[in-house]
Amino acid sequence: MSSQLNFFSIPEDGERFAAFFARKGVQFLAFKQEDNVVRPQEKLWLEDGRWPHQVGLVPIDFIGNVAYREHGIAGKYGLDVTKSWIIEYDTGGSYPSTPNVLHRSRFYAVNDYFASNDMLVTKSDTFKKWVRNFYRAFKREFLRKAGSASFITYTNACLDWMRETNAVVDRPALTIIKP
Repeated sequence: MSSQLNFFSIPEDGERFAAFFARKGVQFLAFKQEDNVVRPQEKLWLEDGRWPHQVGLVPIDFIGNVAYREHGIAGKYGLDVTKSWIIEYDTGGSYPSTPNVLHRSRFYAVNDYFASNDMLVTKSDTFKKWVRNFYRAFKREFLRKAGSASFITYTNACLDWMRETNAVVDRPALTIIKP
C-alpha cells in the first residue's frame, strides 16, 4: 500500500534536482527535529557539505496533512511517513566511512495504512495522483535504464561517472562500487 521509485544519482545531480523540485512547488521537511512543529523549507539545506540523508517532500497544498511523532527518545521527533501526505526522499550518495560506495536514492510514499484499530486509512486520490505524476515527471526528466537489469535506473551524470571510474552495481542493486 505504498509506492517507491529507486534510482542512482551522484551529488552533481543535486542542483538539477533542486530546480525540478522548485518547478513542482515542492517544500522540504526535516526528518528529525526537536519538536513536532511542521516547518517547510523552500530549499534543501546542507549537513556537513551534503544534502540530508532523508528529507520529506510535500507540495504546499498538503502541509496541513503532515505529522511528526515522538520517537525513541523523549522530546525528539521524527516525520511520520505513514500518516503524512509526503514523499520520503532518501538522497543516497556516499558516506565518509565508505567513500567508494554510492548508495541508491529512493522516493517512497505511503498510499494507505492500517490505523491502530486495524481500520484501513486511505489517503486522498489527489495525493496519490500527485505522487504518480511526480514520479512520472522525475523519471522522464532524469532517469535512464542501462545494461540488462531493466529495473535499475540512473541519471545520465551517474552513468558517465560509472564509465569514467569503472564503477559497477552490486548484485542486489543497492549500491554502486568504485574500484
